[in-house]
Amino acid sequence: MDIKTVVSIIVPVYNVEKYLPRCLDSIIGQSYRKLDIILVDDGAKDDSGKICDKYAGIDRRIKVIHKVNGGLSDARNVGLENSRGEYVLFVDSDDWIDPDMVKILLKVIKEKNADVVECGFREIYGNYINVDYACSGNIEQFSKIRAISECMQWKKIKPVAWNKIYARKTIGEVRYPVGKLHEDEFTTHRILYNAKKIIYVDLALYNYDCTKEDSITARFKVQNLDACEAMRQKIHFVLEHEELRPLSDVVCNVYCFTLFDNLARSVDAEEQDSAMVKETVKKALDEKKELLRHKIESLYKQCLNELEKYGVERCVMVWKKRRGVDLK
Repeated sequence: MDIKTVVSIIVPVYNVEKYLPRCLDSIIGQSYRKLDIILVDDGAKDDSGKICDKYAGIDRRIKVIHKVNGGLSDARNVGLENSRGEYVLFVDSDDWIDPDMVKILLKVIKEKNADVVECGFREIYGNYINVDYACSGNIEQFSKIRAISECMQWKKIKPVAWNKIYARKTIGEVRYPVGKLHEDEFTTHRILYNAKKIIYVDLALYNYDCTKEDSITARFKVQNLDACEAMRQKIHFVLEHEELRPLSDVVCNVYCFTLFDNLARSVDAEEQDSAMVKETVKKALDEKKELLRHKIESLYKQCLNELEKYGVERCVMVWKKRRGVDLK
């Protein structure tokens, strides 16, 4: 393998002083050394920015960008614009990577002449670790259509940004949507669509910290409804690209599940009257005719009708009852 190939690692940083040294130690300790490390301090209010500067003084491969807070998407975009590597990885600043992650993924992407290579990951909880897939070391090739299908359904290929190495040309002009949660859901399928060859390496090389109290998955907030908008946009993306239209039934079903699951969570959080819930419902009903043109599950059809006739709470009641959820 050509050890002169530059790999950019982009790390958005915001209020993570507790976790950041662990993340940065794992990056500067990579067995592959030709790294362009971009730390984007997204207006952190704690000592995260100072920690970034400290590490830049230790390792000259590190470049620190201090900016006003714009959110994770904005920080990733700034990192992309200021990086120089032929290949790109994203690492979230409260996670960490195995010592050989870059070496292994770079070797595969070059030997297989691939555009994106993804690996498995570990989910780190307080008292246990969940390892993604078998960690057999097997290498599997995906077409863009199969990869996008798996990505939409959270199968072997995931929509997350951080367990992949990308050829920069494959990212192209794709950027993350500023101000949105679930930003990867808006973006990853677009990058995969630009790819000719996608590879999955069955090794868990990324460590995803699930113990954080402010994690997107830790508690519901109305901004989580951005996931519904991301899935709605995926429907239109599929319909706009003829070769992806065989995925239309899949994406419509995933959209419906995402919609009703998040509406149920909004009711549980007593947010059903919020402006964002109302906007989400409006967009869903605007899509109803298109959804019914496709093979969606009967439960989704029933919930759409309940939503249109009786509103969110009645829809959620039916959703929970049909799925066997305790209505309390």
